Amino acid sequence: PNQHKQENKPKQNQSQSKVKKEEKVKTKTFSNKIDEHYTNSIKFFYTKEKIVSFQLIASQTISEENQKMSIEELTKFYSEYAQKNSMIENKEKLKGLEIHVEISEDKKIASAIFDFDLSKIDQEQLIQSAGDSESSQTFFRKLQDKPDVVFEFLKGQGLKEE
Repeated sequence: PNQHKQENKPKQNQSQSKVKKEEKVKTKTFSNKIDEHYTNSIKFFYTKEKIVSFQLIASQTISEENQKMSIEELTKFYSEYAQKNSMIENKEKLKGLEIHVEISEDKKIASAIFDFDLSKIDQEQLIQSAGDSESSQTFFRKLQDKPDVVFEFLKGQGLKEE
């Protein structure tokens, strides 16, 4: 039986260290309610040292008229809207950006999710995608800093941590 235990040991260690690596990526969300219909959120995926990726989430209430549509129809409708959204310029040129739309089950909220994978995105292109928005440019530059610095910056911009 002793021999058997030793054979198993390396495997156990490998799986434990693998779990540890995965645990290091945490998430944190900040939001800014613009008015009763619109909320912008930023969800971060980060380690202690850096932000790995983030999502810009633009949520809006769905009008009662549009709530009559199916979830598929709503997804198509808001996907087109998200593609036209001017928040991010030259979206199609940004490697590492994926855009998708989620409709809540009760069909009351549509969220356009801009998924930025920072390992694939060119920093300068990202900053340029903010267009003339100085606050967005500053935010995109800050992403190189440690997560805590970025989070403090956002709180300073009036965003609330969820």
